[in-house]
Amino acid sequence: MSDNYRDVIIVGAGPAGLSLSFYLQLHKIQHLLLEKSRPFSQWYDRFDNFQTNTTAWMNQLPGAPEPGAGRDHLQENPNKLMSKNQMLAYLQQYYLVVKPPIQIPCEVTGFNYLSGQSWQISSSLGQFQCRHIVVCTGSAAKPYRPELAKTLPQHVQTLHANAYRHARQLHTRRVLVVGSGSSGVQICEDLARSAQFDEIILSVSGNLRFPWKVLGIPIHTIVNILGLFDLDVESRLARWILGQHTNRGDPATPPSPKALIRDYGVKCVQKIKYYDSDNLVTVTREKISTQDLTIIWCTGYKPDHSPFPESIMEAIRHQPRWPTASYGKLPGFKTLHFLGQRFQSTLASHSLYGISRDAKRIADRIQADLFNP
Repeated sequence: MSDNYRDVIIVGAGPAGLSLSFYLQLHKIQHLLLEKSRPFSQWYDRFDNFQTNTTAWMNQLPGAPEPGAGRDHLQENPNKLMSKNQMLAYLQQYYLVVKPPIQIPCEVTGFNYLSGQSWQISSSLGQFQCRHIVVCTGSAAKPYRPELAKTLPQHVQTLHANAYRHARQLHTRRVLVVGSGSSGVQICEDLARSAQFDEIILSVSGNLRFPWKVLGIPIHTIVNILGLFDLDVESRLARWILGQHTNRGDPATPPSPKALIRDYGVKCVQKIKYYDSDNLVTVTREKISTQDLTIIWCTGYKPDHSPFPESIMEAIRHQPRWPTASYGKLPGFKTLHFLGQRFQSTLASHSLYGISRDAKRIADRIQADLFNP
C-alpha cells in the first residue's frame, strides 16, 4: 500500500477537522489532515475586538482539555461571550491536545473518485489516496462581495470584513458598512468607539435580530432548554424556522441598528442599489457620496467548490436544498462527507456546538463502513 494512502483524508484543519480527528483517533482509524495555511486560519481573520455571538458553553469542542484556558472559561462564566484572543488561545490549546496527523501547508487542488471505492487527491505536496474524504472547509471559505462592488471605480476604497482588523487601518473621514448581520453591527460599533470618523453609515440588510437575554435568562440557554439547537432540520418545526429567515441571513446579535443610531450617532440607510456619478444610491434613492469614503463589505462568505470535480458539482446542483439536510452526505458518493455546513443536520450544525456533534456522527459512519463494508 502506498505511503500516501490513508483510510480517511480530512480537508481543512479548523474546528471541524480537529473535532473529526479527535473522534477518528478514538476509533483508531488511520487518517491525515491537509491544511493549506494554518490551523483555525479563519479565526485569525476576525477583527481585533471581535467577540463570539455564541456563549462559552457552546464553544467547547470534544476532548477539550480539563485544566487551563480550555476549561476555565466554562467554569468562570459559561454564558460569557469570548473575545478573538480567548478563542484563539482555546483553539491552540485544543490543537495541542488532539495532536492531529497533519500536512501543512498543503493546498488541495482537486480530487477524483477511482475504481475500487477510493479517492485520489491532488495537492501542493503531491498525490494522496484514501477510502473516505471529509471536506471540512465549511460554508464560509471565500469572502463574498455583491455584484455592485465590481461596478465601483478604483479610487473608491473598499475592503471585506475578513481584512478589517481595527479602525486605524482606514484613512478616510467617512465609512460605509454594508450589511447589518453580526459582523456588520460589531464592526460598526468598533469604528464608532474609535472616535476617528466624521460620519459612519450602516447599510442595513434586513437580518432578523435576537437579544442577548430574555427576562434575564441568556437567549442561548433558552434555545437549548427548548431543544432547538439539536432539532433535526427535516422536522416540521425546523423547516418552518428555516423558512422564516430565508434570504435574510443568519439572525444577528446586538448592537441593533437602532442602538448604533442612539448611542453613537451612526446613520442608517437602506440597501445599496447601484453606483452613479460618484454616488452610491439606495433602494429608497438616497445618495451617498464616495468622496473621502471607505466601504467595508460585511456581506458574508461563500463555500469554496474549486477542488470539486464536475461529477460532484453536478450532484450538488441536483440537490435543491443542499447542504441543508444533507447530514454531511451527497447522494451517489458513499465515502464523501461534509462537516461544518449550514443546517446539514441540525439548526446548529455550523456552530462549534453543532460541529462537535456532527463530527461524531460522521466518525461513527466511517467506522461502520471500514469495519463492515
